[in-house]
Amino acid sequence: MKRFLISTYRLLVPARLKQIVPRGLKARMTGLLFRITGHPDFGFSHARHLKAAGRGEDAARIYAGLKQGNLEKNYSQRKEFELAQKLTSKGKATIEDPLFDCSVTKTRTPKTAALTLPEVFQACAGPETTLPLPDLTGFRIQRKVTPGKTADQMIAFDLTRTASFDGNFEARGLALYGSVIRPGEIDETDLPEEVIFYLDGRVLHRKVLPFGARTANFSLLIGWPVLAHFPQHCGLEIRLSNGQDVSFRKGNEALLTLPHGDGRLLAVLEPGPDAAGLSAPLYNSDDPEADAELLASCRIEQKSSAGFDAIFGLRGLSINGSVKRPKPPAPVLIAPAPPELPGPDDVTVPSTPIPTLDSTPTEWALLLDEHVLYREVLAFGPAKADFSLLIGWDLLARFPQQARLSVRLSNGSTASFRGGRHAEVTVPHGDGNLLGKLQAKSDAPKFKRPVSTSSVIPDADIRNACTIAVKDPIDSLAANWLRSYIDGKTTDATPNPVRPLHVKRISVIPAKPARIQVLTTPAGRFHAYFGYLGLKITASLTAPRNLPPEKLPQALEIMLDDHVLRPERLNFVRGKATIRFTAKRETLEMFPQDALLSIRTSQGGYLTYGKSTTHLRLKVPHGDGSIFENLETVGPLNKKGWPRLSPEAMYEKQNRYLELYTRARKAFMEEFNKPLFLLYGTLLGQHRGGDFIPGDDDFDVGYVSEQTTPEAVKAEAIEIMERLVKRGMIVLLNREGKPHRLRDAESGTEIHLDNRPVFTKGDGHVWLHKLARLDMSLDEFRNVETAKLRDTKIFKPRGTEDFLAGYYGPGWRVPDPGFSNASKVITPDITRTLAAVCLSLDEQRALKTRLDARNLRGEFIPIALQKLYPLEEYAEKVGF
Repeated sequence: MKRFLISTYRLLVPARLKQIVPRGLKARMTGLLFRITGHPDFGFSHARHLKAAGRGEDAARIYAGLKQGNLEKNYSQRKEFELAQKLTSKGKATIEDPLFDCSVTKTRTPKTAALTLPEVFQACAGPETTLPLPDLTGFRIQRKVTPGKTADQMIAFDLTRTASFDGNFEARGLALYGSVIRPGEIDETDLPEEVIFYLDGRVLHRKVLPFGARTANFSLLIGWPVLAHFPQHCGLEIRLSNGQDVSFRKGNEALLTLPHGDGRLLAVLEPGPDAAGLSAPLYNSDDPEADAELLASCRIEQKSSAGFDAIFGLRGLSINGSVKRPKPPAPVLIAPAPPELPGPDDVTVPSTPIPTLDSTPTEWALLLDEHVLYREVLAFGPAKADFSLLIGWDLLARFPQQARLSVRLSNGSTASFRGGRHAEVTVPHGDGNLLGKLQAKSDAPKFKRPVSTSSVIPDADIRNACTIAVKDPIDSLAANWLRSYIDGKTTDATPNPVRPLHVKRISVIPAKPARIQVLTTPAGRFHAYFGYLGLKITASLTAPRNLPPEKLPQALEIMLDDHVLRPERLNFVRGKATIRFTAKRETLEMFPQDALLSIRTSQGGYLTYGKSTTHLRLKVPHGDGSIFENLETVGPLNKKGWPRLSPEAMYEKQNRYLELYTRARKAFMEEFNKPLFLLYGTLLGQHRGGDFIPGDDDFDVGYVSEQTTPEAVKAEAIEIMERLVKRGMIVLLNREGKPHRLRDAESGTEIHLDNRPVFTKGDGHVWLHKLARLDMSLDEFRNVETAKLRDTKIFKPRGTEDFLAGYYGPGWRVPDPGFSNASKVITPDITRTLAAVCLSLDEQRALKTRLDARNLRGEFIPIALQKLYPLEEYAEKVGF
């Protein structure tokens, strides 16, 4: 409703009613819309109309209230690019970046080639789809600014909304559906790969999360035969494979009420994030009709509508919260006996009823690091129960310097804190003696000493040093992206040159390409836009379930006018194939100034942009048009989006890699007594053919870490990077903080080694980055052998063939120019373990500060923290 009001007002008032609506009426309209939506754009418009109507004092008051919502600046490279583009277009700044003049516009496909509704439904409908889900591709967060709230509060509130789900009971069972918004320009490895459904803490089902250009939608239908084995009251949670919660109606968990449930399903399911859960066929119902009384008695609602906030003030830490009164439980129905539960024959069914969760809490408890600090009875009114507490400064002085604060209800649920589950309290002057007095039990009594009195008030410096923030597992890159987004949505009436702004760069223009075939089976779409790295292209295809694999297209071709810019092999995983490609800045300089971009399959069908458009018009004013000659002479762009080099230039570049490897190998032996051995494509080319793979333009190496936990491997990598910088080398971290890239002053910006730690956790596996966990022994990497690559001495693992077979598959001996493992399914435990080796943004920032202060010979460059402008400085340090 809010988005409808906003779009309608923007459509009508500025354009059609601008001349005829009186200023007083405009002020009343914008004031009403501002009160309804809380959107800052209406607030600014309201203030301007008040000032124009002669009510300057009222306008100043509105401006002052809006300015309280301003947030601290936090740059990322993408937002810095958009800020510079916005300022340049408005004449506020002059920044020389040719990408600012590039544009992407849609062309129009003839109506005869447009998709029809039955074809779309047939191509997109899956076995669990009850109705066509809404297309959320163009969805964008509408930021509601709350005056007085900090950036962290607003970010924590909105990040839970980037992943949400809902559900309802229908004739066939329980239909669940949701979406996850893709945060900003991040690599594929940062995205969660699965969505996991939990029933009372046990894995019920898991599905691959199919990300498109903006979102990933998911749905699930649980049939009545399975619902008959649910507990009568149970909690349903959905989480992503990266640990992020998927919110349910502004809460963290859904409460299911099933009066006919017998609870037998809990004996089959397994706890833990790595459990397999039930398979999809269990969710099909042979009898789609449900008894009307049974259907009406089943409910899905918030398990806990409880939340709290905490603020440091003059008297101490003030805590306030509320609990919404749950609905009364539905009466237990006597339903027909359900079918037998599929599964092992030896499943033990509990003889006593499985305990159900009382939906109405009677008490709330404040926990400090899982120790009960305070407990109080909840007094419910007609709709909710409020609670509050003041913790004085004398007791705060006995807190740990950093602790977790949470509120738990007597029914087992947890109250949310600013969109997260816990609050992280920092009290720098705390001595930590309090924890020894508390009990870590759910039924422990409250702390006997009064917590609401304070005999001393510390000075302002001590009070200001105490902070409270959301403690939740959301990825820091997503937080930075959203922080920048909020920054851009809370500008005041005058342009602010230090705050990122957002620009829409896609519009529709009339253009009619030649009559073409639009791809309908399988359904395929693509998206393209200019970012600071170049032209980003994403495409996805969804195969109908009844289409044989041999009829699916084998590849996509990215076309520029009538030339193949880049071919991409398709790998369908569970009926979906996705590609992502970026044509880099240097490549765009070779584009024609005006060209048509399209994507077609190996069968000749074209993917669509939006509903039926198949071509995008690219405007690249600084392009010289030489790309077509390059495509004809040396072939399509390489996988990284660069023009291919001539054989002579590629040979020279590979020799420079070998020179850098020789210097790095010597440094590792002298500093750490560790052999630096070849890995991945570099090792594959040397072992299989005695040379580089044709066209290979990177160099992969690794070293053995004797540490047995990801955290210890990361600590060792930090020490290695410090000593390499001290030796005079240049160490870089990519945007994920993955250890590490290595180069020196002689190699130049474009030549670096991708260096990876190889370790084991004692679990029979060897772990190494590029999302690899292999069934190998670490001894196969500890023991190296000497060989030659061209005329250069190199180290290679003795288990080279086992590594190549484990990573590339049994066909590694046969060259495959189109090989790609981008669609390989990586389990969540592998993703989590290898992500724990990466340095967070805070760790990168701390390490850079420490190394810069020592004024060492080399340099440490975290790419995620490097400012984009001036372009010359960025290119000198990082390159593109």
